[in-house]
Amino acid sequence: MPVIITVAVIARDAMLASLLPRLRRRGIWALPVTFVGKAGTFGLLLGIFMSYAAHVMSSSLASTIGLAIVWLATSLYWIAGVGYVRLSLARNQTRHVGLTEPSPVDYGG
Repeated sequence: MPVIITVAVIARDAMLASLLPRLRRRGIWALPVTFVGKAGTFGLLLGIFMSYAAHVMSSSLASTIGLAIVWLATSLYWIAGVGYVRLSLARNQTRHVGLTEPSPVDYGG
């Protein structure tokens, strides 16, 4: 798998991790999960598995398809990440107006 994909995924996660202190100060403990984010994660898992299986079986077609899925999934992963940033900024702005956030859900963990 190309190194650029690994760097892109880690950079997206670092971008979202940098939002956590700002959100915590505002009393927001989690952002809602989106379909695009779930699809990106699923695509990454599927594409990485497919690329690995293609390497083991020496199949160039499966390898090409696996890499295409990984590239598409990385794009979805970043689209979801930008959506999370926009959502967190919007929540920060509404917080200044005086709207309150719902209390965080306790999952009993």
